[in-house]
Amino acid sequence: MPKPAIALYLGETYASLGIFDLAKGTQQSIQFEKSVFLPQVSLKNLLAQSKLKLHEIYGEAAEPVSVFVVTKYFDRLKQFRLGGSISQVIAKGFENSYSLKDSKLLSLAASQLIVTLENENIDTAFLQGELERVKKINPDLNKVVIALPESKFSAAKVEQIVSFFSAAGLKIFLCGQPHNQSELRKTLLNAGSEGPREEVSKDLMDAFGAKTEIFYFCHNGFKSKFENAELFHSSNNFFAHWLKKNKLNYGAYFDVETFKFLRNRSVPLWESPWGTIPIDNFEQTEFEIHPFAELKLNQLSMLSFDKTSIQLEPGPVVAGRAIKPLVLDLFWKDLQDNEFCTTLFTALSQDNLKSKIQNIFSVLEKGQKSTFLFVSGEELKNQIRVLIHSQIEMLASGENVRLYGPLADTFNNSRHQAKGTFSWPREIMEMAEVQA
Repeated sequence: MPKPAIALYLGETYASLGIFDLAKGTQQSIQFEKSVFLPQVSLKNLLAQSKLKLHEIYGEAAEPVSVFVVTKYFDRLKQFRLGGSISQVIAKGFENSYSLKDSKLLSLAASQLIVTLENENIDTAFLQGELERVKKINPDLNKVVIALPESKFSAAKVEQIVSFFSAAGLKIFLCGQPHNQSELRKTLLNAGSEGPREEVSKDLMDAFGAKTEIFYFCHNGFKSKFENAELFHSSNNFFAHWLKKNKLNYGAYFDVETFKFLRNRSVPLWESPWGTIPIDNFEQTEFEIHPFAELKLNQLSMLSFDKTSIQLEPGPVVAGRAIKPLVLDLFWKDLQDNEFCTTLFTALSQDNLKSKIQNIFSVLEKGQKSTFLFVSGEELKNQIRVLIHSQIEMLASGENVRLYGPLADTFNNSRHQAKGTFSWPREIMEMAEVQA
């Protein structure tokens, strides 16, 4: 009896999906595989195509299906304040206490949606009045974080408050350690990222049926129950698990949307954009060069790359829509020999796009005023390779490092080499089959 399954990698800008059969063991190859660039093709579109293929392969046995997800999608939230649809129920005097240490951090809660309680002498009428107040501010409010210390509020009173907001249709996020700023921060992040997680899960359920089982890779395996904050480390932890399985201390990952160095070393705290959060994760270092950093002329009129601006949308020129060249566009000739990239960027083989890319770099190169400081696109590409490998040498303290990811071959050298052809669905499939 077949056990149809979906392997899905959901990144910030692209998704890769494969269909396989859990009943056939690790030697079973993926029967369908497809990658899409999300600014051009939606996740829903990819899932709809996959559903048709699933039924074509398995017929009536196509449902129910298990879906195994590794994600970097939640990194999109790292530049935003969260909590616009979340109320906090908190003891008076502890308003926004999670951010007292550093006001420069991103916000996790809207101060006008806070409900403060002074003591246990509160009743349903008070709570109803406060709910109506915050609902007037944001009619879409649908979640509440309850963080009330045991020293001031009995378990019975907390239960009464939980029951009230639950009956009002709000999803409850209960903080077990209200005096611990980091724990409160994590609870607020769990609430703030609930919407995106629900959206992804709903898309999967809509595509593959109500009985679909969804497993996300968290700290050390695929789970159906987890804290949303764990999803911010899904892809990093998957990679670290791969390092551990292969008895490696270090690895470097190269993708169209990130270049990074990872260590097979777990740490209990995450220095997030919103502050310190107590959650197990593996150490990582982003390389100085980001594939979506813009290429431009610097203050010396030399061709260089921006170290801060990241152009996630519309993406690189190789995707077919953008006009601003990114670091990834420097490698456009290399990408033409990469099966993953030619599938992801379907316009890459078109002569008019190749001419467009060449013209863009020609204009940039000619815009350099000094012949002495002149840098060609090819020279800058080589400089980037040297810079990345210098960072690898420094971070790995001279040890050999395995390169990993869809673009690993592009950054091979004699000392640090790629593991071979890379496919996210196949990597996920292998891990899922081992766990199953």
